[in-house]
Amino acid sequence: MSIFPFLFLFPLISTLSFKDSIPIETINLQNTLTPNLKSIFDTNECLPDNTLAKRILNKDYGITLNKIDDNLKFIIGKCNPVIFVPGIYASKLVLTINCGGFKKENKDKYMEMRVFCGDAICKSDSIEEHPLFISLLDPATAVLNTETNKYSACLGFFMQFYNKKDECPIDDNGNHICYYSKYIEIGPYGSSSNTVKDNKCGLNGVTNVIQTGNEVLDSVVNQGAPKVFITMIKRLKQMGYRDGFSYAGIPYDYRRSLNKNDFAINTFKYHVNTLFKNTGKKVVIVAHSYGTLLTLNNLIGKNKNLANKKVYCYWSSFCWK
Repeated sequence: MSIFPFLFLFPLISTLSFKDSIPIETINLQNTLTPNLKSIFDTNECLPDNTLAKRILNKDYGITLNKIDDNLKFIIGKCNPVIFVPGIYASKLVLTINCGGFKKENKDKYMEMRVFCGDAICKSDSIEEHPLFISLLDPATAVLNTETNKYSACLGFFMQFYNKKDECPIDDNGNHICYYSKYIEIGPYGSSSNTVKDNKCGLNGVTNVIQTGNEVLDSVVNQGAPKVFITMIKRLKQMGYRDGFSYAGIPYDYRRSLNKNDFAINTFKYHVNTLFKNTGKKVVIVAHSYGTLLTLNNLIGKNKNLANKKVYCYWSSFCWK
């Protein structure tokens, strides 16, 4: 199984125009491009060169600048901002556990953790972070066979825990089929203290799901489906896209139901508003698998009004053998 090559989307993204733009501080983007001005675009690049950028600013907006930065070039260029929404198991998750607190709270469950995880986790009473699905080297969730983690049993143990009590379903006998602890939190990559600085506006949470802790090694280990959106993100970067300015990603906890996935709903709203404000252009959303359901839940439900005003189009991508 491999991720469908998204190259067919590049012509679409690179030819979206100003017609759905709004005013921002320095340039009134509601002024649509004239046919003559549109005809001078002779490239699919998102960033016009300095000569072309100066001509556009002078001819269409009456502005003369000697130096034009890449962000302004993107605003007057031909491309629209992009948001990526991955499918199930294609978001990096992070476990944060207060070992000492969990031990005091539920000694039996703590000892059960020891059975499943051995000494791969909580070697002291400190607060630890570990990647959840999946890691190459982390002792708790490594895909390598080790004496303390022969069957990735530690990963399975923690996947039973949810961040809220009301998220645990009840079986026919009235028993919860999952667990809650105030000392255990599972969230998307970028939501924890150790990953927030490396978040890149969600993009690092939707690429290379097999984590190694090394960017070069990540590209070697992640082949096919585990790469998720990395190929397209790299291509868009070459075209002039910038993290948080013109593209972003929405990693999320795929175990949570659509209507209760507050992080995904709030992040969707935040990224759409931010990219729209940055560029003055409506957003293109590229989603896959369960990410399409999450996107539709926002487009026709939770963030319907936002979507009507600030989303240009939505593409559902897919995998093939």
